[in-house]
Order: sequence, then C-alpha cells, then structure tokens
Amino acid sequence: MLQIDGNDVVWFNRDEDGYLRLNVKMLSVLAEERAIIEDNIWTNIGSPSDMNSPPQGKELRIDYVNGDHLFVKFMVMQTAEQAYKKYKNEHLLNSSDVKFPITVVEVNYKIGGTGIEFKPSGTSIQTNSFKGGFISHCGAGMAISTGLVFRQNPSLLPYKPESRLSPCPCGSGLRFKHCHGLLV
Repeated sequence: MLQIDGNDVVWFNRDEDGYLRLNVKMLSVLAEERAIIEDNIWTNIGSPSDMNSPPQGKELRIDYVNGDHLFVKFMVMQTAEQAYKKYKNEHLLNSSDVKFPITVVEVNYKIGGTGIEFKPSGTSIQTNSFKGGFISHCGAGMAISTGLVFRQNPSLLPYKPESRLSPCPCGSGLRFKHCHGLLV
C-alpha cells in the first residue's frame, strides 16, 4: 500500500486461507527502534509514547515522541454512498470497479520532522499536498521518493563496521559513531 524511497512501509500478504496479513516497517529519521510487523506478528516495537491495539484486530495506533505515527483501521463499507460520505471521492459513486460491501483499510502515517503525512482527508509530502487517495483491488498503492535518510532500527542492521569511524552501514553517509553507533 505504501512505499517510501524503496522501503515497503505498509503492505499486506494473503495467507493460504485468503486472509490479509498486515506488514509494517515504520520509518524514522531518528536512529531509534520503530515498529515492525511481519504477517500480523510483531517483531519489533521500539519505545512508543502511546500505543493502542484492541483485541478485535480492527485497528492499530502507534505514536512516538518525535511525531512518528501510524494508525491503521479496518472497516466495512456497505454502500457507495456510505464510502462517499466518509471519503468525499466522486469515483466511489460513479464507478462500477468498486463492488460493495467492501472492507476498507484506512492508513494514517506520519514521519516526524519531515513534512510527510498520509491521511484519508489529504496527503502532505514535504511541501506538496493532495486530496483524496482511494486505492482499490489491493494491487496498487502509493510509492514516493524523498531522498531522506532513514535511520530507524539500528539493532536490525545486517552488520557493524570494523571501526566506529567507518561509514554507517545504513547508507546515511555519516560515520557510524555519529549515526547508528550512537545507540550501540
């Protein structure tokens, strides 16, 4: 559903029974651990300032102190009119492509300190913004390139450099001691 600078951020896989499994790899410009979910299984969380994951599995909210934020909500829309009322997208009323009822996955995602924010009412990507963003059939999503250096999850780096003065293996261009080495 969402890819930033070649990094899959939010996506789904289908299991052998056809159910969608949530995958998340939150990005951050800070060298701090962030949430990772692989096929509905948490593999990392970091230190969120607030988190809500009710047992029914219909929503997930994770917030970090610097403004990194993820909110995913699953809901059923019975009619095109109901979906239009929520999302104000004319395509929903005039298209035969979308068959109702449908399960909607609403994604709100923000990378703190970058000006990047995705939400149903509109999306901001640094200094640009646009309204709407209804994607159907799960075969497509949104991919953007920002040129930002993402430094999250230092414990998941595949290797550590031989010296703290070596370039950081995350590709930031900084020395390891000034990047992910701050946390080691």
